[in-house]
Amino acid sequence: MKTYVLSAYLQRFFTEQEAAAMTWMTRYLRDQGYTGMVSNFNNTDLLQAHASRAQLDVVIRNSYFASPQNFVKPGATIKQISSLEEGALYIQRLATTKYLDRPFIVSETGQPFWNSWRREYGVVAPSYASLQQWDALC
Repeated sequence: MKTYVLSAYLQRFFTEQEAAAMTWMTRYLRDQGYTGMVSNFNNTDLLQAHASRAQLDVVIRNSYFASPQNFVKPGATIKQISSLEEGALYIQRLATTKYLDRPFIVSETGQPFWNSWRREYGVVAPSYASLQQWDALC
């Protein structure tokens, strides 16, 4: 069997498992009396993730710029570059996962405090959020 066929089957399996897990988790919450919005799958903008997000009440996303390399080990490093050098791509990519028929929340985002350009986030992220009419930016 060719690799791309196997990959398609594997992706379908993952999508079916994500949908089943989300259905189970939502049912559990509802059985406990929770009536609010439910969400999941907040960490990627891959096209395949849309199949899982389609069943959600609200879309929530996370995104960061210039995360440290090997941050769990002594001597971790971080690039000292501006996110604007690549057009604030990490913020732009969030917009690709907004659905027009439900709330969109960015629950985690930013630039690490030791990036010398981190203060640009305070202007760039709210500007994109306003332009794209996001419901919340945390």
